[in-house]
Amino acid sequence: MRADEHRIQLPSESAGTGAGAHFADLSERLLGIIASATDAIITVDARQRVTLFNAAAERMFRCTAAEALGAPLERFIPARFREAHRAHIADFDRTGTTARAMGHQRPLTALRCDGVEFPIEATISQVTVGGQKLFTAIVRDITERLSAEQALVESEHRLRAVVETAVDAIITIDDHGIIETVNPSAERMFGYPRDEMVGRNVNMLMPEPHRSDHDSYLDRYLRTGEARIIGIGREVVGVRKDGSTFPLDLSVSEFRAGGRRMFTGVVHDASNRRRLEREILEASANEQRRVGHELHDGLCQQLTGVAFATELLARRLKKEAPGAVASVYELAREVDAAIGQARGLARGLNPVEVHAGGLAQALQHLAGKVSETYGVKCVFRQKGDTDLADNAAETHLFRITQEAVSNAIRHGKASRVDVELAVDAERLTLKVKDNGLGLKHDMTQAMSANSDGIGLQTMAYRARIIGGQLDVQRGPARGVTVTCSIPLAVLARRAANR
Repeated sequence: MRADEHRIQLPSESAGTGAGAHFADLSERLLGIIASATDAIITVDARQRVTLFNAAAERMFRCTAAEALGAPLERFIPARFREAHRAHIADFDRTGTTARAMGHQRPLTALRCDGVEFPIEATISQVTVGGQKLFTAIVRDITERLSAEQALVESEHRLRAVVETAVDAIITIDDHGIIETVNPSAERMFGYPRDEMVGRNVNMLMPEPHRSDHDSYLDRYLRTGEARIIGIGREVVGVRKDGSTFPLDLSVSEFRAGGRRMFTGVVHDASNRRRLEREILEASANEQRRVGHELHDGLCQQLTGVAFATELLARRLKKEAPGAVASVYELAREVDAAIGQARGLARGLNPVEVHAGGLAQALQHLAGKVSETYGVKCVFRQKGDTDLADNAAETHLFRITQEAVSNAIRHGKASRVDVELAVDAERLTLKVKDNGLGLKHDMTQAMSANSDGIGLQTMAYRARIIGGQLDVQRGPARGVTVTCSIPLAVLARRAANR
């Protein structure tokens, strides 16, 4: 007997009434199971005539058992497959080979009695009952399953098309930071082909110090749930294969796939936006400088002329109308006050003079004014040649200093502020350190939520505009240190492009 053939021995009359009763009970149970089965069960004899057709088969094939019993199995096989079915049966009769069908689930196409074809999955087995060979097929209608699978495939194709054609880079990583998928935009954006990114740590796309710190950021998030970028989104810096850096907007979301924790990053190259923002900001700064010059060289000069004329008038009136001299001198004082206000406005609009040492002189003047106005000790130090020959960059650095000093006094209640401008072989560094109360929140909150967050955001924005990076650190006990550093190579490129 072959492995896929089952032989059922019917009890003989000599076996006794007990065995017969047991068999009758067993047969009744089996018939009950067959009748109530949710899958169609069809049995055919050696001539391929239907000998059993259960209720599920009636529902599936849209015909009654009375119509099916005795009918050839080919009635339920589409005409285009009948010849192949006959050849298969003939091959089985000749060789007894059953591995192609028996005992295995096979996707097939069946034919209902109303002429409609539908997909099925069938398990076929052979059984010998009382010396008669029968074939039994357990049939399942897989129309809904195939429709669901097709819908899933189409959905995956649509999703893949969206990802593959997206303008922004889309990168997925696992919980160890290893890149699993990238889309074509990511290849173009970072300059790497797909096979040079997949399987490597995503920190390859980050400049230092973020490259070295990334794994600790991810590990901390997995342990504590403390998010710096995940679920928040922010502007960061990326690095291309050629080593060039560029600003990018990054949003990261978390998802689970197959029980695994995964992350998707959507990356937008912010270079064009940054350039436009810089042009707008510099155009505004240029206009401010123009108005400042107009105030200083125009209005102030005119007011100075009025002051001289008033002085001459007072001298003449000493002889001709001595009683009016006091009023003229009062007018002269008002004119002098107007000149002082106009010059103050001009300096505010154009704080950095366009000449060598302009930034250093402006910061020195700021420190003096802070000490004089607020009674806070403000000290400025300069290290190295800090002449940038870039008035826009110098103005941004001055505004960063102005904001940091203001925060130290207004929010930090500092009694001392140190401002340092230094240049070494690689970068220019501006540092503002105070002994105040320190930050009320951590940097993520400070940059987005509290009252002085706008000031910090503005400083960070100004730093990015000129190719620098802003860092704000709490002191070990109290105070805050604000540092803005700019690579000299970036300043050189700015100067070359002006």
